[in-house]
Amino acid sequence: MTTDTPTLHDRLVALATAYHHTELELAELLAAMHHSRDFAAMGYGTLGAYAEKELRLDARKARTLAQVGRKAPDLPAFREAFARGDLSWTQARALMKVLTAEVEVAWVERAREVTVNTLERLVAASHKGQLPPGPTDELPPSRTRLVVGIDAQDLDVVRAAIELVRAQTGLSRDEVDDGAILAEMARHILAMDDSGAAPTGERFRVVLQTCPDCSHTSGVDAQVDETHVGHACCDAEVMDARPGPTQGHLSRTIPPATRRLAFHRDGYCCRVPGCTNRLYLDLHHLAHFAHGGGHDLGRFGDEAEGRVAQRE
Repeated sequence: MTTDTPTLHDRLVALATAYHHTELELAELLAAMHHSRDFAAMGYGTLGAYAEKELRLDARKARTLAQVGRKAPDLPAFREAFARGDLSWTQARALMKVLTAEVEVAWVERAREVTVNTLERLVAASHKGQLPPGPTDELPPSRTRLVVGIDAQDLDVVRAAIELVRAQTGLSRDEVDDGAILAEMARHILAMDDSGAAPTGERFRVVLQTCPDCSHTSGVDAQVDETHVGHACCDAEVMDARPGPTQGHLSRTIPPATRRLAFHRDGYCCRVPGCTNRLYLDLHHLAHFAHGGGHDLGRFGDEAEGRVAQRE
């Protein structure tokens, strides 16, 4: 004799299945709420604050679910796995950093095989759109220390920036430490650069080309005037583009040894009284180069007239 009465196990399976589908729907609705910003009209500054008060939902989980809801339509394998409960929201949160349509299947399969902690290490060792490391690949340490020296006033700026991110996102230190926020700030800066060029020590870079025969100088990517040409003659990096054994060689109008000595003498800091700037410093000729000044060290400032953080 059989019975149609569901067992306790059957009821739990059915409820868990419904729960996972509901969690996906919740994620998609939270994404819509984030996009519409209807929570702001209700007086809430962030989606997390709205979720905590109105939905009794942890702010961190709400933000993760909203991110899942935004990306799930473009990631069908990930969406299906999340809807079935094969991926928890913590696994989903980790995968958001690396998933693209090309690699989602491989990452979903890998996530099923490992713990959350291991998955986070795999993600930390990978870039967005990269396939997951294999089981035998050596992973870097999950955490390391970065020790830097910094002026007290600059440290205040860094702390203020971190606190601003916390205020905007609602993230507490228990959720995300300062190092993770600094890393995200760095990723944001890198993401904004679409030039593909490596960063340089100069505050700005204007490329000029000069004819070796007639000395005519023009800009490669922009129009230049006599002021730009004068600046380049004063302090520039020069590449020899002429065919021959020196083609591609670099030199500087100010000898590198002189530059290093001037920076060392001035403590790698602007010499203008009261200025503490240490970024993108330029050498300033006291006797203008265009008026016969030279590049010897004595012409780059003394105790009365130092180097300034701007060109002539």
